Amino acid sequence: MNLDLPGMAVRRPVATLMVVLLVILLGSVALGNLAVDLLPNINFPVAIVVTRYSGAGPQEIEQLVTRPVEEAVGTVNRVRRVSSETQEELSVVVCEFNWGTDMDFAALSLREKVDQVKRLLPDDAEDPVVVKLDPALMPCLQLSLSGGRDLMTLRELAEDRIKGRLERLDGVASVQVVGGSRREVQVSLDTEKLQGYGLSISQVAQALRLENLNLPGGRLEEAKRKLLVRTLGQFQSLDDIRRISLQLPSGGAVQVGDLGRVEMAQTEASELARLNGRPSLGIVVQKRPDANTVDVVSRVMAVMRELKAELPPDLEVGVAMDASEYIVRAIDSVISNAIVGAILAVLVLYLFLQHLRSTLVIATSIPVSIVATFTLIYFGGLTLNLMSLGGLALGVGMLVDNSIVVLENIFRHRQEGEDAPTAARRGALEVANAITGSTLTTMAVFLPVAFLQGLASELFRELALTVSFSLLASLVVALTVVPVLASRLLAGRLGGAAALGAGAGAAPGPAAPGPAAE
Repeated sequence: MNLDLPGMAVRRPVATLMVVLLVILLGSVALGNLAVDLLPNINFPVAIVVTRYSGAGPQEIEQLVTRPVEEAVGTVNRVRRVSSETQEELSVVVCEFNWGTDMDFAALSLREKVDQVKRLLPDDAEDPVVVKLDPALMPCLQLSLSGGRDLMTLRELAEDRIKGRLERLDGVASVQVVGGSRREVQVSLDTEKLQGYGLSISQVAQALRLENLNLPGGRLEEAKRKLLVRTLGQFQSLDDIRRISLQLPSGGAVQVGDLGRVEMAQTEASELARLNGRPSLGIVVQKRPDANTVDVVSRVMAVMRELKAELPPDLEVGVAMDASEYIVRAIDSVISNAIVGAILAVLVLYLFLQHLRSTLVIATSIPVSIVATFTLIYFGGLTLNLMSLGGLALGVGMLVDNSIVVLENIFRHRQEGEDAPTAARRGALEVANAITGSTLTTMAVFLPVAFLQGLASELFRELALTVSFSLLASLVVALTVVPVLASRLLAGRLGGAAALGAGAGAAPGPAAPGPAAE
């Protein structure tokens, strides 16, 4: 190598130590800021257009809704396939794009095409909704509320006092309340009275809509003041609804209260939530795609503990699903396996080296390389997940290879009578090309995985990059940190029992870096 990294490191040990401390500091900060999730951020190139048309059958929806939407979205750039499924009152059009498509831009293009086709859809059909297929949109936490109250009161409590607090938390995308029922005003009309007065249900409904309005009334100028005037017509009580007058065909008027009952009631339950067989209310929390699942769940649980003191004492809060619990267990398992692997690697080294100081040199290079890898992971935009940590655990066994080769050659130079600094510089420099070639060869196996297309790239890209980062960090550590430590820890007299692959009586000769690097 033209760049004498070992010589620079040995000549300037203090500067090398400062760089190592800086890398450790950066790695520690990066580790604290890395997002933790179960799997990498998988970008599925699929978007769905959902349109609801109440009261229509599958054939009508197929002809009036699905076909126009299919024709419109089929012209979007990079669309690979368009399929549809039509059900009663529902049209679903699935757009599959090529892998690697920017789905944010693709969804924007889809919405533009859908907006253009809206005027061709039936007037009673709802506006089409474009949804990206994103695993990150899955709920990260599901809570249940139960207690000595009816579900309608629980729902009002959840929507008024819990939902707003949770939605303001950093990383929370939405909070949905599931189950229970809402309060609504029901007007139950007597059909016989309607027929007797010559009225219809649609006339009563139209009168209710027209009376329940707040309308702007213009502007009022007084002296130097300009005031906006509003006409307040929204209902304030049930008596306001009962006193609404309807004109009769025969003349005169009749009030809504004379045509039936006006009362406060519960809406018909369209969804149920149960926990352990007991009726309850569900609170579903969704995080933002770029948010940390573990952090979001911990923030939500902290707020729920604060709200527990403010809510009624008979209210029970349970956890129905917690995605962070499985993530923490999986991540802890991978981390513990990596730590055990590193400890076993050091023990195996000591059994073969039979020299404590040499083993300490190798043992020091492992954590330094791992911390440096965390820095590269952070600036590479990766997250801590099963794939990236699996790649790091896979690279732990490879981290010591370069350091062992460098230390063995340094030890040989020391046995030949060279002083510790000279042996450290020459020993590392002689095998620099060999370990660099060996490291690049291993990286050449993993790096192409990052450039694959399809689901394999989404899943294994972070694993391949993490292994490559760890190998690159181990190479730099072997050429800088190991020579500095060896020049200090191997400065004393060497015994014959401390030979590293070359006995005390081994004949001196030129180094053989090629086979040693392998």
